[in-house]
Amino acid sequence: LPTSVVLEVVETPPELKGGTATKRPKPAKLSTGIEIMVPEYIANGERVLVNTTTGEFAGRAD
Repeated sequence: LPTSVVLEVVETPPELKGGTATKRPKPAKLSTGIEIMVPEYIANGERVLVNTTTGEFAGRAD
C-alpha cells in the first residue's frame, strides 16, 4: 500500500478572506466520497495528497 494517494476535491466551501493567514481547516469531499479536513486555501477541483495510514491531508499534489 502506498504511503499517500492523490485524490481530487469535488466539494468544499470557498476560502474565506484572510484564510491563508489563519490556516483554519475546512471539510472537503473527495472523488472517492470520503471527507477530510483541508486547509482553507484548497479549492474545488484541486488534487491533494492523502496519507493512507491516517486518512489525513498531506499536501497539494503536483
